[in-house]
Amino acid sequence: PVWTHNDQIFGLIRESARGKILVLGNFSEWGQAVSRHRLYELGFAGEMVEGINGRLLDAHSDIYLEPYQAMWLEKK
Repeated sequence: PVWTHNDQIFGLIRESARGKILVLGNFSEWGQAVSRHRLYELGFAGEMVEGINGRLLDAHSDIYLEPYQAMWLEKK
């Protein structure tokens, strides 16, 4: 587990020989964000792929999660 600097968002980093992913889960009924600065501290800078829907994300902005949304991020 990793601290996301947001009490409503659970974070988990998983590393293996195949790479590193960051799993995020919003446990709130409101939208929440993880700051781009925290993503950088966790080693997720630059372009990333959101593993659930394949969407490309840029770590130059905060990551926003909808209420109760989960996502996992992989560095591209």
